[in-house]
Parts: sequence; structure tokens; C-alpha cells
Amino acid sequence: MAKKILKQVGIITEQIATEHKLKQYTDIPIMQSLDFYCHIAKHIKEFKCPENYMSALNNISNVLSNPEFTVFDKTRKTLLYYGKLGDNTCYVVKLNLDKDYSYLASLYPISEKKMTRQKERKYYRVS
Repeated sequence: MAKKILKQVGIITEQIATEHKLKQYTDIPIMQSLDFYCHIAKHIKEFKCPENYMSALNNISNVLSNPEFTVFDKTRKTLLYYGKLGDNTCYVVKLNLDKDYSYLASLYPISEKKMTRQKERKYYRVS
């Protein structure tokens, strides 16, 4: 079995880990594999235009280091990073303590309405 080729695209900052009560993930690298591009290709047509798709790809590190906001999905064990580029975009980071990194699982555009709902979910969630 071939070993996956990975590159680091970010880290889970102390601020985000603390905010979501995930201290054990502080400073854990966020990795991206080459097969990530094959996986997200299905979302290309969901973007308003090819330039917005390319902007979402080219700004992965920027959004992961400075998101508009983040949401922790306890059920899926993922951190959702939201960015406003040409399209509102959600970057899905799968948390994993079995390895020494977490990984970027997906990215896709979302509507303004869904982005607002997610932001409200973050601020009004029940602990």
C-alpha cells in the first residue's frame, strides 16, 4: 500500500481548541493529502464561478489560520472553519488523536443563510 503524501496547511490554535473545549488538540497540525483534490472535485460546480473555487483552494492556509468563525461538530468529530471569499466556504477538519495530526477532509461553498445559521448555532449552542 502506497504511503499518502501529506502537506501541512495549518494548526489547531490554542484559541480554537480552548473555545471548543478541545485542549488535547492544541497545536496539532492540520494536514492535507493529494487525494483531497479528487474528493473535492465534486464541489466545483457548486461554486458561483471557477475563480471562487480556485480562491477557496488557494486560501486554505489563510482561512485555517484566520477563519470568520469555527464550529465543533461533536457527532462527526470535526471542526468546521468558515471563510468569506468569493463564496462563503466551509473547510472541514477531521479530528484524530490516533495520529499526530488532524486532516482537511473537505471544502465546499455554503449559502449566506446557512452561514448565518451556523454562526447562530455557535453562539447559541447548548453546552
